[in-house]
Amino acid sequence: MVVPLAGGANSAGTACDAHGVNERTRISARTPADVTPSRALRLGLVGVWLVAISACTTPAVTGPGSATAAAPARTQAAPISVVSRSATPADGPVEVRLICLAPSPYSHRHDALRAGFGIYLLLQNVILEQRLPIRLSYYDGSAFYDDRARVAAVLKGPRVIVVGGSTWSQGPSFEVRRFFELAGGQYLGGVSATAWATAGGAHTGGEEVVSGILRSLMGMGAQAFTLGQKYMVFTTDERLDPPVAGAFSTLDLWYMDQFARTIAVVALASNDRAASEKLAGVLGTSPYYFMTNYPPDAAVLRGYGSLQQRLNAAADPNSDAYKQLVALLAAPPPAGAN
Repeated sequence: MVVPLAGGANSAGTACDAHGVNERTRISARTPADVTPSRALRLGLVGVWLVAISACTTPAVTGPGSATAAAPARTQAAPISVVSRSATPADGPVEVRLICLAPSPYSHRHDALRAGFGIYLLLQNVILEQRLPIRLSYYDGSAFYDDRARVAAVLKGPRVIVVGGSTWSQGPSFEVRRFFELAGGQYLGGVSATAWATAGGAHTGGEEVVSGILRSLMGMGAQAFTLGQKYMVFTTDERLDPPVAGAFSTLDLWYMDQFARTIAVVALASNDRAASEKLAGVLGTSPYYFMTNYPPDAAVLRGYGSLQQRLNAAADPNSDAYKQLVALLAAPPPAGAN
């Protein structure tokens, strides 16, 4: 099921400005007696004309000509179709590839892997909603992080690489470090890259994991990006809400969704400023999300409830929910691939 975005966005990838009908009109300093009937008529006609243009102008996402940026949606529709297990896999000529490097030997909950699935499924949702020409793949890099040929193979081909990891001793894990040691010499010029991490607490080193991954990718020539000024670190313990260790909140999923939409913008229009701004407006994301989309309405957060339950149920690696998620992973590159 394809769900249109709030603010007038539809599955064809166009958007109408939703702010004009919600914002209160400024009160003029003139008194009613100051406005003549003829002036009132002229002002009324001009007002109708401006409202018609504002409500009906629907610029194409990547069409030719000058691009007028669509304002990010103030209240974004929550994804619903993403929880469908029968959804057609997103496919297109531009590839976004997620790689998770977190075997989870401490908690055995696979927090980072599950966070990656949240990003993956939410990105798949927006691709299907907006008919974006993007295909997705998700690899469990902990299965081949020490195989130089497979490491080289998994880095070849995608337009955007998204690497995830968990926090160990206030920094990246051995698997993350070893992966990038063996990736040395690979050239990622022309590739955009970003990262996510999970951490036990809010200040236990998650940002060091993301920063280390981004620096390694930049050192290979990739162009790094994040969700505006925010690093994608998801705290899964040492907090009051949710009270269960390893559980993701609906606000976590909202951030995953904003991150996924930003990834889509970068994948399709990263080197075109006007097109990027326009597509970001259509998809309802912005590097200034904290001024435009935040805080999300309670109704929006409730819309993530089903996906939240799915990810949290998968904290048990023996559960059906976990098995259903890992079935979405791509097979590791063949041995000896290069």
